Amino acid sequence: MKKWYLIYTKPSKEQVALQHLIVQGYEARLPMIKLQKIIRHKKAIVEEPLFPRYLFIRLDEQASQDWSPIRSTIGVSQMVRFGNLLAQLPDEVVEMIFNLQSQPVMRTISSGDSVIINDGPFKGIEALFSHFDGDQRAVLLLNLLEKTVKGKFDLSEFSLVK
Repeated sequence: MKKWYLIYTKPSKEQVALQHLIVQGYEARLPMIKLQKIIRHKKAIVEEPLFPRYLFIRLDEQASQDWSPIRSTIGVSQMVRFGNLLAQLPDEVVEMIFNLQSQPVMRTISSGDSVIINDGPFKGIEALFSHFDGDQRAVLLLNLLEKTVKGKFDLSEFSLVK
């Protein structure tokens, strides 16, 4: 019975590792996502790994297929483990992840984008995104009483204006 496992790749070597695994006869996948980014002052749609540095590989526990070449494949760092056990993923989870690839282009937020505050005392106020301030916070510029004021907000407290 085949199960999905995770491979941790070397930095920015996901595509290289994927191609070498496929050439060796392994069933491997790299979920990608389309993002809208600003590149050289122009909007562009780029495709990036959904999970940087991770590949999915489907292996049969009972088959005679040799797993040892995986470790020495170009671009592969190691198989993901929890203690001595290889990290297995349920088929339903992997299917859901692969279905994300068919989603429309995700827009990344950049400085100057209009956002609307969804929560807290400033709910409903439109602001401008300034920059990220840590993993879960951002600095927004609010126009209050004819004055621009900086405020720090959790990422969950605002959304992009479409």
